[in-house]
Amino acid sequence: MKLTNTQDIYQFLRMYIPSIALNSALELGIFWHLSNEPRSADKIAQITNIPLHRSRTLLELLTKLGLLEKKNEMYNPSAIAQKAILEGYSAETWAFFAKIAQDRYPLLNNLTSSITYPDSLWNKHPIQPLNWFNQMLTSPEYAKKFTYGLYEHHLSFAKKFAQIFDMSGVDIMMDIGGGSGVMSLELLRRHSHLKAVVIDIENVCIYGREIAAKTPMKNRISYEVLDFLQDELPKGFDLILQCDAGIHSKDFFNKLRRSLTDSGCLVIITNIDDDSDWLNHPNSQESLYKSMNRFYSSLEVPIVKRRPKTIENVKQFLLQGGFQKVEHNIWDKGEVIIQAFR
Repeated sequence: MKLTNTQDIYQFLRMYIPSIALNSALELGIFWHLSNEPRSADKIAQITNIPLHRSRTLLELLTKLGLLEKKNEMYNPSAIAQKAILEGYSAETWAFFAKIAQDRYPLLNNLTSSITYPDSLWNKHPIQPLNWFNQMLTSPEYAKKFTYGLYEHHLSFAKKFAQIFDMSGVDIMMDIGGGSGVMSLELLRRHSHLKAVVIDIENVCIYGREIAAKTPMKNRISYEVLDFLQDELPKGFDLILQCDAGIHSKDFFNKLRRSLTDSGCLVIITNIDDDSDWLNHPNSQESLYKSMNRFYSSLEVPIVKRRPKTIENVKQFLLQGGFQKVEHNIWDKGEVIIQAFR
């Protein structure tokens, strides 16, 4: 989306309204209430317990966004909503992701008065961001939503990875910080001889086991509760997978290396974005979505506080951690696959 005139800019000042409306609609389950049969604004008001005038204006806005269709005062999901929302994730996962998005909104309030502050703007804000890791440690319900949500979110990538990644010579693998085990489960689905061990915190392992129990691979995957930064790790794996764990240090990589067989391989899947380099050489071709995330991230964590992270320095950490050979590939959506051989 590009702004082209004064009216565009004037209207864009209020574009947070559709975002908040969509978030609320997802949390309220509006699209699922309409998925079986068209319903009126009055009926949706009754189901959701919101006032009729708000129900009507919300449904009209969703219609203008192309997510609903209206005929004879009855609303139903559009083809876009059917494919992108109803067939995208479950109602529970969309509601969870909507809540996460809304938790980030407070940082943008009164931004003009705080944007000059050089540190994280959360330090000046009366409301503090939710620490998702601590929430998972202490709240089984939150851990369930998080684990199931990320399972659905990563499933398409896991299927693609399992289709093309060469698993020759791999009989047993460890999925470090593997959460639901979505990556392992898809690899197990394609390789009938393979076994996998997922390492994560207790509340996550509970729901990972629950997900695995619904699959034909349930007897070939186990979930072990460990603090993989502090605890000793099991040994004898042909492959260790680290997907989006974001822990890159020579000591940690050396620890993982010791859990591999002599011919074993560590595979790191990550999305490395070096902001320190971008600051000097901004990429004008990046998407609006990427630019929005970069701007928000600059408010959360100042660039001077970030640890520079490039493909090359992750590879250097791997070599310093004792790996003999390191190589990488970049996929079409920016995912980086780094392989380190013992």
